[in-house]
Amino acid sequence: METQVEKINSVRRVLADLVTRINESEASAQSREWPHASLTGVVRAYVVSQAAIARSLVHSIAQQLGFPGPDAIAQSVEGSTVTRFIGGTMMLAQASGVSADEAQKAAFATIDEQKKRAVELVRHVEAVVEGEETIEGRQIQHGPLHYK
Repeated sequence: METQVEKINSVRRVLADLVTRINESEASAQSREWPHASLTGVVRAYVVSQAAIARSLVHSIAQQLGFPGPDAIAQSVEGSTVTRFIGGTMMLAQASGVSADEAQKAAFATIDEQKKRAVELVRHVEAVVEGEETIEGRQIQHGPLHYK
């Protein structure tokens, strides 16, 4: 049981960090002050839209981990969280006809894959807000005066 707690807590910390980064990116995109005053309306709307998608991914992962709600990821892992996670994997095991251990491994693999997507999405949104990437994901090349 300890390994589940450690794995869940590890993902929980990443999710809590992602929520902070999402909130910061969204606030930056909505700011009309330097250095974000020059962001276009398209970029502002894009960031808000992508932030909602990233939050949705975080909430989905939190739910799969057994957290009662998205706000619970800010708190440490409780026994009830682990119980909900194990219950969910038991239902997966039963539905797919595999062992509980196999279902837990599959659940963690799914969570890891979704976590990678969320991390990449947040990284992209931050890069767009900072003017390092276009909304299409292309790198923006700046001249030497940009960094002065």
